[in-house]
Parts: sequence; C-alpha cells; structure tokens
Amino acid sequence: MITKTCREVAAAAKASGGDLDNLRLVTAVSKARQLNVPKDAISSAVDRGINGKDVSNAEVVRYDGTVKSGSATVCVVIMGLTDNKNRTSATIKAAFRKHGTLLPTNKNAFMFSETATVTLILPESGSRETLEDAVMESALEGGAEDVVFEEGDWGGEDNEGGGEVKVKAKCTMSRGDLGGVVESLRGNTLLEGVDLEPAFGLVPTNEVEVDDGDGLETFLDLMDENEDVTDTYHNAAG
Repeated sequence: MITKTCREVAAAAKASGGDLDNLRLVTAVSKARQLNVPKDAISSAVDRGINGKDVSNAEVVRYDGTVKSGSATVCVVIMGLTDNKNRTSATIKAAFRKHGTLLPTNKNAFMFSETATVTLILPESGSRETLEDAVMESALEGGAEDVVFEEGDWGGEDNEGGGEVKVKAKCTMSRGDLGGVVESLRGNTLLEGVDLEPAFGLVPTNEVEVDDGDGLETFLDLMDENEDVTDTYHNAAG
C-alpha cells in the first residue's frame, strides 16, 4: 500500500512542475496521510517527482466491469497508475475473467457520480461558531454543495491532544468545483493554519445488496495487492 501510494505522490509531484500547491499533488499527499504513510516516505516521493529521480512516464488507466457476488451483479471501476500498460491490462483482465466480466472503458460511468471532499480540523483557538461560519461561507462561495460539521474526541490518553474535542468539517462538491472550494477556503484569513485534505472519489448512484460477498471480496483483495491499482470503486451496499 505504501509503495503504490508513494508512486501516486511522485507522479503527481512530477506533473506539478514543482508547484507544491498543485491540486493534484495536494490531493495525492492528503491521501497518503490518510493512509498513515510515514512523513519521510511522502517527502521522499515528492522529491523524486520534482527532481525527476526514478519516476517513469506513468499513465492513468481505467477498467470497468462487473463481478458476481452470490446472486447479485456488482459494478466495479478500477483506477490505476502504470508505466507498463500491457502488464497492468493482463493482470486486470485475468481477475475479471475469473470473477466477472470486463466491460468497455467508462461503461459503468452512469452508475457512479464523481464527487470531491475537503476535510478540515478546526482548531480549539477562536470562537467555534465564528470558525464554522467561516468554513460554511467560503466553501459555499467556492462551489461546495454541502458542509457537515462533526464533533469527535480528537486525542485521548494515547495521543497528544489530551482528549480535546475539535470540530471536523467536511465539504462535499462536484469534482470540477474542488479547486474553487480549496482556493476559497485558503483565502479566508480566519482559516489560516488549518490543514485542508482534498480528495476525489466515485460514489455509486444505486447500491445493490449482496447476499454472499466472497466473490467480490476475493476480487477486491486482488486489486488491493496489485501495485498498479490506485483506487477501486463498486456499488455493493456496505
């Protein structure tokens, strides 16, 4: 997992042309952090990408298909990053032959909607209500569709937070509006110093119930083990 995530970061850093604020790079780094990739590994991947060290001409690939899970048919979208398309295609096709059916690219597009989120953890300093208002105003002005605030115990006896309760703000939008929302949030002086964690994703428009997930679980395990696969989406409920 760490290896494939660092490849994403390095590729994004290379594509950014050295711009550390590039949205693709910020998103890749955010994903790596959420997966608990060590900071040194992330920094090294960024350095390799920007300085052109050991970074191949990787390209983004997509595979659409279906997988049988009991009596249900689950729609699946596989996203990958590869420097050898023939190798990646062969392994993905083999997995679909064994567990389902490979479809033409983008065939499942109508089954998913492209969404983006920006997650923020608001600091304890300052008025909670003022900070929430700042997030709401900036996010909606930037193009966000919804903003949700969640309170949780951030810290506790095993962490440095000391059990402090902070507010987690999650802004949801279409993929095309992500850049505008990030820029708007960054431009709000009340939110200076607040880390933004942007992310892309596909959300199923209609989920299907599966009464036996073994086939799907086996397929998803294969995708997780594939170093060329970066993201796997499906419309199985739960």
